[in-house]
Amino acid sequence: RGPRACERAGFTAMAARPVPGVKRGRFTSDVARIQYGYGDAWPPLPESVALLEALTEDFIQGLAQQAMEVAALRGRLDTECFVYPFRKNERKMERVRELLRNAAALNSSKRSRTGDVMDRKQRGGGE
Repeated sequence: RGPRACERAGFTAMAARPVPGVKRGRFTSDVARIQYGYGDAWPPLPESVALLEALTEDFIQGLAQQAMEVAALRGRLDTECFVYPFRKNERKMERVRELLRNAAALNSSKRSRTGDVMDRKQRGGGE
């Protein structure tokens, strides 16, 4: 993980082979804003943004690979395939549970709002 991230960030001392098909700059503006939100200077150093972006991409790629391996064993790809790699780290697992609860609450809220709009339209009230 580390050598690839450092190479894409421009740190040649730890250079390794690049990952084929990876587009650079996918998360640059988001990573810069997150760094600023956590107390970094604005604008953050391009090198630190590039390193964090590379680490983020490596993490997402690794998680996706693990999820695909779990899916191959289970016969289908679903949310549990992405949760499974966190099972041994209770801190991360609790964060995953919290995010899943929040996503479910958000989806429920959206469905209820959509239902309210549809009910008003059916009664002739419009939006």
